[in-house]
Amino acid sequence: MVVILKREPLLDILKAQVQSVSEVEKIGTSETTGVEGVNKSVKLHLDNGKSYLFKPRMGEHTSSWRYVPPHQLYNREKAAYVVDRILGFGMVPLVRIATYDGDVGSLQYWVEETSPADATLRTYSEEDIWKAGLFDLIIANNDRHSGNFLSKLNKPILIDNGFAFPSYAAKDNGRSLILSRFSYAIWDKPIPDVLLAKIDRLTDDSVKQKLSQYLGPKALGLMYERVDTLLARKRAAFPKYKVIKKLDKPPKKDEVKAHIVKSINNLVKGA
Repeated sequence: MVVILKREPLLDILKAQVQSVSEVEKIGTSETTGVEGVNKSVKLHLDNGKSYLFKPRMGEHTSSWRYVPPHQLYNREKAAYVVDRILGFGMVPLVRIATYDGDVGSLQYWVEETSPADATLRTYSEEDIWKAGLFDLIIANNDRHSGNFLSKLNKPILIDNGFAFPSYAAKDNGRSLILSRFSYAIWDKPIPDVLLAKIDRLTDDSVKQKLSQYLGPKALGLMYERVDTLLARKRAAFPKYKVIKKLDKPPKKDEVKAHIVKSINNLVKGA
């Protein structure tokens, strides 16, 4: 459904610029699509000829089992773009924080002429699989199903990065998952030196400062714990996370409770 608007203003917060929206397409929500977990989103056509996908903060789906705070997916979309840019992978389309129609949210550049994701990963080069896999490991992506990446010229385009950067993770916790076919493909393999050098770029203090604008201390601390682990071990693996390529069903609450009880018992024994 396409609705013509009357010059609704879009404020690009980063550039402090106001753009005029000439047309908007309603993409959908969980209610309109019938698919659970779909965030409210609209495709905005600007007067400058460019198009963007806008996801408002108050239209975000809240996951009942992921360790991502509610109404913070838009900030994580931006943080994911920053990480991709620093790594130099170029797999995440441009993301800005903007306000539109009375709400703040993420504004992602709409890449034209894309094709559906190759869930088999057979059309992608080994280099691109490594880059996408390491990216998802670094951000601890919990939602890289086949609907959250696209293809263009046989290269993956990584979109919908909101369910990433968890604020908690622990070994044997059923919810400490990284869901990514790319990460699954490289799991526990030696990381090529050229990619280790790119990961090391994230340790610069200026990068940490920039990411702190979008992530809380716990989420940021866990991200750098993952980065340090990759650099120290030189292998694509972490002790606190289970990596899967498909989620059959969300972890049960009793799995999480069992982990908490086990942790408390270990503390008591240690005392």
